[in-house]
Amino acid sequence: SPDGHAQLIGTCLSDGILPLVTESLQKWASKNSFDITMTVGAHLDFQPGTFNFEGLVHTAVNGGSLDSYEKCKVKLEQLTASAGATHLAYFYLLATRGTGKLQVMDLSDDVTQELWFV
Repeated sequence: SPDGHAQLIGTCLSDGILPLVTESLQKWASKNSFDITMTVGAHLDFQPGTFNFEGLVHTAVNGGSLDSYEKCKVKLEQLTASAGATHLAYFYLLATRGTGKLQVMDLSDDVTQELWFV
């Protein structure tokens, strides 16, 4: 609604420091007069062979043939390489009517690879 707000929990590609969607979120917030707070709970490794990468490929293929698994894996490798992504950022996002600002609060821990939300 025009006076409402949105709350989302999600994941996006990350370089291990910032979620790669921050620029597009800032543009959207500015254009639509929303204030966005993006709270990052974790940046987890997302490279071929890691639990998160292989898990996403399996989920995307959803029990398909090995051929489709390999095709999906190659596509995901290409996507992450072209985006400069090495991690997945797990986040909580709050968007409310405001002045068009984006604030990123990174609560991730560089030492562990634990997933948690605030």
